Amino acid sequence: MATAGDSGTALVQGSSLSGSVLVEIPFDVGLSVGKLKDAMRPILTTGGQDAKLMLLLDGSDPNDAETLTDIGVKAGEVVTFTVVIYDPQALVMMEITALHRQAIEKSRQEADEQRRLRSQKRLQLLAERRQQVESEYAKRHEIVPAGPALMLANEPANLVSQRPQGTFEAQSSLPMLANEAANAAEPLKKDWRSAADEILAAYSDFFDHISFRKGWKTPPFSKADSKSAFATAACVVARARVEILDVRDPGFKLRQVDGSARDWMHSPDLGQVLQKDPRQFIASLVHATFQDAKGYVEGLTESEVNGFLANYS
Repeated sequence: MATAGDSGTALVQGSSLSGSVLVEIPFDVGLSVGKLKDAMRPILTTGGQDAKLMLLLDGSDPNDAETLTDIGVKAGEVVTFTVVIYDPQALVMMEITALHRQAIEKSRQEADEQRRLRSQKRLQLLAERRQQVESEYAKRHEIVPAGPALMLANEPANLVSQRPQGTFEAQSSLPMLANEAANAAEPLKKDWRSAADEILAAYSDFFDHISFRKGWKTPPFSKADSKSAFATAACVVARARVEILDVRDPGFKLRQVDGSARDWMHSPDLGQVLQKDPRQFIASLVHATFQDAKGYVEGLTESEVNGFLANYS
């Protein structure tokens, strides 16, 4: 039986036999399974008290008198019961709703995939265009003579020899060609500021976590307090990617915009770190952004990321 210390709220889900989630509610672990059925019945059925529910957990049918604590559920956990509803009309309606939700989710995923493919194609075209410009520049650079040539002078050939070597027209040809190629390639370079905006938006999505929106947990720091630190870290990461990593490896690459930063943000002591040592908070955030579950990405090392911080923060 439950004791005085067995209190707190768990997130209880009820799923159909097909695995679709039918209901999701916070529920006190000190209350009984019967009370849980009473809380779920108005949501799942249309037959009122006449409708019957059976809640199955780990292959067993808990007794209505047992509390959630008695069957091993702890506060803060997410537990899923399989729901058997003795109400055919309500069950049919729930399955239809679940199918509708699945259809919407599938449509959204397909739209996301199409956007990803379009973005990938655009990046590929930009890379091909950049390679084309560089190739054209290289070819034009190879055919320019090292010294004065007749083709550079807009005058009879016998007058070319009368002009002192190193005149403005001959000397300026190479710089003009170089500037022309550089100007042609410049639009292909991504502005690090737009990249920083994308990273900052990804950082800010941390506060939209379901546990914060539902009120089950509180973020370790506020959005207002972290605004400046997020912006500084986003600039460091964006400049490092655009000015160093993309130059080092200009090929197409898939990146997690904020790396493992949002996982790192759940650390409970970060509020104190942000208040006492904002620079340490920024440094740790930048390091987390350049990592995934296996460590540093794109061949980076801890010392190299420290160099980004020294140069760009």
